[in-house]
Amino acid sequence: MPSIPGFWDVGPHDPLNVESTWREFVGRAGGTVVEQVVSNPRTFENADFFFQEKGVVAELKEVATEFGSSAAFIAGFDALMPKVVAENPNWKPLLFGGTEPLPNWYKPSLTFS
Repeated sequence: MPSIPGFWDVGPHDPLNVESTWREFVGRAGGTVVEQVVSNPRTFENADFFFQEKGVVAELKEVATEFGSSAAFIAGFDALMPKVVAENPNWKPLLFGGTEPLPNWYKPSLTFS
């Protein structure tokens, strides 16, 4: 495999602290950390970030587990793969040289633009 100059010359970095990294990002992006402007003690739950000019309220949720290794994920994935292969016996993952698309019902419904 060809190397990419400057890519991981010193190896991957240590994991970032998600909350402090987002707090810094939101501040630099013109947003507000709600906790810093809503006085304590609060008697209500509040979102984490607010971008007033854009009308955006955001809540940070960090997935702290490797869900792809969980028993529930593996069971669900193992149940879906036979259905994919039954629908198209020639299908195999791109990683293994496959060129056939996944069925439409399997694809995520999210789109990004």
